[in-house]
Formats: sequence, C-alpha cells, structure tokens
Amino acid sequence: MKKIIYLFILIILNSLTSAESLMVFKTSNYYGVLDEDTLKIIVKPTFTKIDLSGSTYITETKDGINSLYYKGVKTFCGRERIYLINQDVAVVEKGTGKEELWNLLQKKKIAEVSNAYSSDGPVIPVLYFGEKNKIFHFLDWNGNEKFQLELKRVYHVNEKYFVGVLPNFNYAVFDISGNKLSEFSETSQNVSEGLIYGESTNKVVGYFDINGNLKFNINIDHYDGYLHACDFVKGFVLVNTSFEKNEWVILNKNGQQTGSFKAFTCSNFINGFSNVIYKNKKQLTYNFVDVKGKKLSEIDFDYAGVFNKIYANVILDGKSYLINKNGKLINLDSL
Repeated sequence: MKKIIYLFILIILNSLTSAESLMVFKTSNYYGVLDEDTLKIIVKPTFTKIDLSGSTYITETKDGINSLYYKGVKTFCGRERIYLINQDVAVVEKGTGKEELWNLLQKKKIAEVSNAYSSDGPVIPVLYFGEKNKIFHFLDWNGNEKFQLELKRVYHVNEKYFVGVLPNFNYAVFDISGNKLSEFSETSQNVSEGLIYGESTNKVVGYFDINGNLKFNINIDHYDGYLHACDFVKGFVLVNTSFEKNEWVILNKNGQQTGSFKAFTCSNFINGFSNVIYKNKKQLTYNFVDVKGKKLSEIDFDYAGVFNKIYANVILDGKSYLINKNGKLINLDSL
C-alpha cells in the first residue's frame, strides 16, 4: 500500500508540471516558485504547500492561509481550501461541504457542487448534493451541463477522452461528448497518446487503443489490487514487470523494449526523464532515468521533483538544488 501512496504522490507531481517556465521547488521544509528561464525566484520558499498549473498557483502557509494567484494577481485568500481543476478553473471549498466552481478567466462563479474533478478538456465532471445514485454532471466552463453519466468514479478528463468506473465496476473509456468507446475489467486512469493499459473483459493484459483493440501484450505486475505501469509520453512508457524484484522495462509504441532498470517506483516520462524512487529498508532515495533506462546522475538524492522544461528540483544533504538534463547541479542558495 505504501508503494501506491508514493506512486500517487508522483502522479500529483506530474500534474503540477507545465510547458511554461514556472516551476515549484522545495527546500528542507518549505516550497517556492521560480522562473527556470531566468532563474529568478518568483515566490520565496516560505510556504508549506504550493500547487501550480501553468502560471496559476495556490500557496498555503503553516497557519493554514490559502492564496490563489492568477496571472500574477492574488484572486482568493482565506482559510478555505482551494484547489485547481486546471490553470483557468478553481474550486473553493466552503465549510458546509459545498464547493464553488470558479472560472478564473471570466472572474465568475459558475456552479455550486458537492465535488468537482480535474479536467484539461472542455467539460468538467461534478457531483451535486442529494442525488441517490452517483450521477456525474459534465459542465462546460460557463457552468452549462453538456451531459450526465451514472458512474462509480471519474478520472482526469483530457482534451479528448476520460476513464470512468461503471455501475458494474468495469472500467470504460469515454469521449468528451459522453459516448462510451470501450469497456475493460481494469484500466489505467488516463488515455495518453491514444493508448491505455489494462485488462480486457476476456482477461487479456496489455496496451489498447481507445476502442479496446489490443496494440501489444505485456506482463504488467498486478499487486495490491493495481496494475503497476505508466502512461505513454512522447512514444515511451514504463512497465513494472515484477513488484517483488523492483523490475521495470521501458517500451516504445510497438511494444519493443528500449531499456530496463530496478526501482521501487517511478513516474511517467516528463520531458525525457522519469523520476525514480529507490528503497533500501526504510530509506528512500531518488534519481532519474532516460528512455534507455540510463541514470542521469551518479548521485542518488534525498528528494527529487519531476523535470520541467529545463530543470528538476533535488535535495541532497539538506541543501536544495536545480539539476539540468546533463546532470549539472545549481545550488538554490546562490540564486
């Protein structure tokens, strides 16, 4: 179960990266934001948590004060929890369990819901109060309902597709108009580059297209109730073939192996590198591997974030650094 938690942390880290130049960095105890193009610190590392999507970010102080900055302007501030659906849509939690959905671009509240779910696409899944069955309503960015589906759960909506858990507990791939394209016994949470990993209803395991057609078989370790694999990014994917032996392989879209390595867990490839975690008894260390499975640094770190455009953040012996794709370190104290 701990391995699942660490994998979930890496999934969150993946969601915080962007194609823009802002990136979150961590010191021993706090978080800040810097512009990696200029190496200028935008937000000093004085916050216990920072969520970033594009140029939108939320800070949290040790006293529980949350602030949302949209295009450099403070938009919300208070003790209510705030989280991002994407860089232009945010949720403000009210004390009664109500959530307010805000379109930051238009500066208006578009809905009051019980729960809202992450989306980079044109529709946002939400739940309303008091409905007997779990009916997910899919809203556009103005709060207008486009369609609804009865599902047990909905995962992240991308620009074209999303995965939902059906009332019979099978998984299904939907397009953003709500049409069911395929059904599986189990799948990953995301469609990436038109592919998804999972187990078909007739027990075939591998990577499939959105219509449920098998692209290639691969032995994906099924441990603790989960298939352990990653999503395709720029033509490459990582698959855990043995949980007990910490064995991972790297494949291209033809299912051909390009590399292998051993690690406790790892993230999707982000800008050419996967963030990998090694476990020695109870101690965790971090590094990066490329699409051939080669380690970026001879040094294993005490902490490592995922790569943004140019840099990733690492911590070694209590000091915070940036590391580039050649393995060169920059001490953040020097900025």
